[in-house]
Amino acid sequence: MANGTHSSASAVPSSPDAPKIKMCPKITSILEFLLRAVFIANSLLQNRNQMDRNTGDLVALRCSAVSSATFNVADSTARICGEPPLADCFFIDSQGAVMSRKIAMVEPTSHSQQIQLFNNRWLERCTVITPVGFAVTWAVLIPLLVWLAWSSSSVTGAEASLLGLGGLLFWFVFEYGMHRWVFHWKPDHRLLQSFVFIMHGNHHAEPNDPLRNLMPPVASIPITGSVWLVFLALFGAAGTWAFVGFIIGYVIYDMLHYACHQWPMKSKVWLPFKKHHMRHHFGVNEGNYAISGLVLDRMLGTRVDSLKAPVAQG
Repeated sequence: MANGTHSSASAVPSSPDAPKIKMCPKITSILEFLLRAVFIANSLLQNRNQMDRNTGDLVALRCSAVSSATFNVADSTARICGEPPLADCFFIDSQGAVMSRKIAMVEPTSHSQQIQLFNNRWLERCTVITPVGFAVTWAVLIPLLVWLAWSSSSVTGAEASLLGLGGLLFWFVFEYGMHRWVFHWKPDHRLLQSFVFIMHGNHHAEPNDPLRNLMPPVASIPITGSVWLVFLALFGAAGTWAFVGFIIGYVIYDMLHYACHQWPMKSKVWLPFKKHHMRHHFGVNEGNYAISGLVLDRMLGTRVDSLKAPVAQG
């Protein structure tokens, strides 16, 4: 859950009839500088959330994400993405002896309430993002996308608005589909199980980790960038307008998801969103897949009405 959003356009296959999108080298350099600044700022903000390590018997703790494949595959309940796999954890006792034990991957690491997914600290940093880092990232990228859409296509304002609205509506369908069929996929292969846990299962194991309630750019940019390529293939350069609407939908979704976990949301407008999502986490995992487009759960028969109720049909 990389920051090279501007490179997605260059990945579009070129042909004599295909529209070509050219970016000024200065714009590319500025974009790279801004994204590096966002990464550095996000890292500094993460350091403010670090917990003090236990200075007693547990001096050092290392958890291997690769060992997530060690949990019992025959146990069907362990394959639910909300169940954390076991990890090989090593620590040094007060005499300096190296000890090991099996634990669920729910030990806090340098980040509050956080499950460690990777040994490599740089990979681990890429799996988290602060609200400020998220806001800065998309406050930079969305205006750049609008500028690129405006400068690379010749559609009218009405056409651009319709494409943007279409992209926004498509986001709701995409969000539901990704959550239901990808993030809650139950593969039999252990490596795929590890992939699902890294992508989403860890969120069910620790739902209120504030640094993992927003999708980090290392995941969001490749996923959304693939949709951008599809829009470009379908609509040419004007497809970037549809992508702008799609990205706006994504940002609304992720901010709403963060709010559901971190804010009270007691008003009549926002409380239904929070209840809907909390029933997904603490009621029936296999339901209430929508975060922003709640009507889709009703339409597709996956709505959960209470913490104890079965999935509503129809």
